[in-house]
Amino acid sequence: MSSQFNIRFGLEPDPDHGQGATNAESASWGSLKILIGEVNLCRHVSGTEVRDRVNWYLLPILEWFVRNWDSLLHEIQLPGLRNISSARESSSKVEPWNLDEATGEAMFNWRQRHALRASVPGALLPDLFIRRIRNSIEFSWGNAGLPGVPSDVSFLAGRKRELLDPRQTADTLHEAIRTVITTIKAKVPGDERVERLAEAHTLLRLPRESRAAWMMGWPVAKFNRWQESLSAGLKLVMLSAPESLVISRPTTAIAMYGSLSPDISEGDVENLTRLLELRVNGGPGAEFNTMEFEAISSKSWDQGYELASHARESLNLGDERIDPAAILEDLGVKRQEIELSDAKVRAVAICGDGLQPVVAINQSCINNKSDQGLRFTLAHELCHLLIDREIGVPLAVASGPWAPIDIEQRANAFASEFLLPTGWARRLFDENSAAGVLDKAGVIAISQAAGLGKVATLRHLENIGMLDSGEAVALEEELAY
Repeated sequence: MSSQFNIRFGLEPDPDHGQGATNAESASWGSLKILIGEVNLCRHVSGTEVRDRVNWYLLPILEWFVRNWDSLLHEIQLPGLRNISSARESSSKVEPWNLDEATGEAMFNWRQRHALRASVPGALLPDLFIRRIRNSIEFSWGNAGLPGVPSDVSFLAGRKRELLDPRQTADTLHEAIRTVITTIKAKVPGDERVERLAEAHTLLRLPRESRAAWMMGWPVAKFNRWQESLSAGLKLVMLSAPESLVISRPTTAIAMYGSLSPDISEGDVENLTRLLELRVNGGPGAEFNTMEFEAISSKSWDQGYELASHARESLNLGDERIDPAAILEDLGVKRQEIELSDAKVRAVAICGDGLQPVVAINQSCINNKSDQGLRFTLAHELCHLLIDREIGVPLAVASGPWAPIDIEQRANAFASEFLLPTGWARRLFDENSAAGVLDKAGVIAISQAAGLGKVATLRHLENIGMLDSGEAVALEEELAY
């Protein structure tokens, strides 16, 4: 999160002199410039002219930011969508009207809260989405055209995703809005609409428990019921201390529930809360250190491979078959079982100051029924424990389709390489192939030697360049019979 966020509002004379606008709107005509590091999201070309800011009536944009403040800085889940790498990606992958009615309506409403262009439909604004991702604020943008805007107008920032610090983002945005509201108030003193906006903006500084509900993906009523069920001692560790503007660092409970389905059952809530209670009341347990690691690649999948090689070397594991359960035990990580109705969740990894490090295996997940599947789950969770905890922030990740896709991709890649390192994979390939051609029996032999699932073995061999995509697809079809 090295990039810094900056937003600049500037007031200018209304070029239309108030025609078709209220006095307050006319007084708010001005410019907008959004910077993420050195990238100017508002820079665009119009005809032959390049401009570094956009112009519009700022009042509805300011109202949108204030109205959706808690959602923008805390809401994570996209309704009905899993495995989406960014909020902006959801626009290119699915449209609300292609979903069932309830999910489509929920997705439409979600975009109204998170897409900047929803603040003023038809205005020349960048294709920007803002949402929360664990301990960061995600800004994701693209260059989709706007209906009714000439084809020679386009934004120049390209397509990208950046993760920013919540406190810096909230403080910068709040101050920029405060400054421009103060100037608008001076231009139209006593205007009711501007006064309401100013009051709502001031109230943003008050801590709100509902912000935790946004992060967990729960309705406020459900969050309140859960909160009331906690003892006073548990509230201290499971709920964030009051903060102005934004929850800068979520607690273990908030982080964990935020990586689960928004439709989590009450039974699962109780079981997971009990898990956290045991880990907190059990004391810190064995010391567990994260692994110092600086990724070479920016891609999550490649990072997983790099980390697995580094972990094997650091733990002196050689490059043949290992026992991930024994490794976790040696590292002081507690292993236990948990029963969740959400069978898509493989396991839950918890680690942090004042918490016993634990991997809780979901007994309902079919992947954990086989020895190979369980080995993969344990290696996957080890990756979370080693690399996904941030300094001073407890880790709590429920591994499943609702967890952030980048950390899940990294942990999957880690598990494959950790269980079947590339050097050993090449030796096994040579031993079980004929003239460089691997058949179904060869895949099964390699899979059994490494204790890695057959399909996971196939994909791993493809990823490290030992099979091309055509060979992998053909072999996967064979393995299905």
